[in-house]
Amino acid sequence: MEVFLLFRLLIGFGVAFTVAETIASLFWLPFYFRWGIQLYHQEIPGHLEPHRSLNDVASCSNTGFLFQPLATELVAFREPLMNFAFRCAPVMHGMVLYDGSKVQISGLANWAPLIVGTLFLLFGTVGIVEIGFFSLDGLSTVVLPVVFMVLWASAFQSQRVRLNDLADELRANLTIIHPKSFDSRESVAGSTQR
Repeated sequence: MEVFLLFRLLIGFGVAFTVAETIASLFWLPFYFRWGIQLYHQEIPGHLEPHRSLNDVASCSNTGFLFQPLATELVAFREPLMNFAFRCAPVMHGMVLYDGSKVQISGLANWAPLIVGTLFLLFGTVGIVEIGFFSLDGLSTVVLPVVFMVLWASAFQSQRVRLNDLADELRANLTIIHPKSFDSRESVAGSTQR
């Protein structure tokens, strides 16, 4: 009986955490997009054109992410809550930051897949140790978490590819910074003016 109460409490915790994440994502709460476990990071050196903002550039993206400006040079991104195209479940959200000399893309882990995965592993372990739900000498306890991890890795790979596409789109809209090169004509012209 105590084990079932623990299961109910853990499921309630998982549901509450998932609802909290959905609300934070839906209302674009800044802390949700700035803090978390970083799964993806890319920096792109360059300058935006003076008449374009980071939000203008990001909103033209063809990656399928939704974008929302949080500050002048900070744009949050996430997957749409309702998506009718076949895609894996989202495992990341994050932000795009422009600091005047480079654009940084940070992908943070979504909370729900982490909680669901943890609960899944916990229930499998408790099921085999305490209750004996699974048969075949615990084979299910090994196979099911592996299936979950493969699905999570597939979703991560899909989003990572799309974040790389976003980086390419942003790179195309930046003026690339090159170190000042030495021009021999300038030094010759400078020496003749003395």
